[in-house]
Amino acid sequence: MGEGLDKDLQTLFRDSRRDFDAEPFVSATAKLIASQRARRTFARRLLQALGLVFIGLLSPLLIEGSLLLSGALDYLFDVTGRLLATPAGTIIAVLLAIPLILFNRKRIL
Repeated sequence: MGEGLDKDLQTLFRDSRRDFDAEPFVSATAKLIASQRARRTFARRLLQALGLVFIGLLSPLLIEGSLLLSGALDYLFDVTGRLLATPAGTIIAVLLAIPLILFNRKRIL
């Protein structure tokens, strides 16, 4: 019985939609919505294209920045490694690790 009602309801909506399409307000609103969607789609694609161009233009700067960051991190890791290789550096690392472990013990356990 429920399926028959659903089919009747779907038929009613389908028939009533056909009647509304002929009305001037509905057709004007549908055209307005279609034009807004077209403008939105055009704007989205334009912004995507501009984004790609912008990334292409900035890529030399991004590459240079990544090289500088890589060099700085290399230097930082080298200094840290040399510091941890000494007995004093190892003791400092252990003393700094203890409060971090105690502070985060709920997350660890």
